[in-house]
Amino acid sequence: MVNTFGENKVPEDVVLDAILNNFELTPKGIIKSLNLNKPIYQKSSVYGHFGREDFQFTW
Repeated sequence: MVNTFGENKVPEDVVLDAILNNFELTPKGIIKSLNLNKPIYQKSSVYGHFGREDFQFTW
């Protein structure tokens, strides 16, 4: 189900079809698409990531 809160220009069923046909929404698919197996997030899990200069974050 997709809820665009009335802000859509495309019908919600078309949006849902696009999501389901282009993204693998299983845990395995999310891990793969976001590259979560790499330990790059460990550095930001302690003390946060804002205002730090000791690590080079890609965002």
